[in-house]
Amino acid sequence: MGSPEHEREGKRYPERTLTIDIDKRIKEVKYTSIDLKRLADPTVSRGWYGFIRETPPAFFTAWLLRLAAQDRLEHVFEKLKGISEYTNGVGVAIYREWSTGQYEWIEKVPDPLLTIGEFIELICRFLQQHV
Repeated sequence: MGSPEHEREGKRYPERTLTIDIDKRIKEVKYTSIDLKRLADPTVSRGWYGFIRETPPAFFTAWLLRLAAQDRLEHVFEKLKGISEYTNGVGVAIYREWSTGQYEWIEKVPDPLLTIGEFIELICRFLQQHV
């Protein structure tokens, strides 16, 4: 999500911030996870944490985000942390563009969010245990 200022078909578009789309996308992820898991456990019989962690199917989500100049990184992280309460894992890759035109990856993500490498390792461990 997010895009730099750009021109398309002769029309100029401003930088698109993450805050424009992130709330809607997060809701979609939360509801999809819950809807799929409720097929296996309609009454949420194990309590919320057990329901999310143990009810099939496992549901993982990965996010590739371009941090806009107006976006606040801490705010984006707080929104993404909320998804972890609804999924089996959340992988995050965020980058920003400097005024020089260079891009920089945001290397550290707060718990319980995972870097993409950690995210892949989590899925691999899950598959080894469940397949």
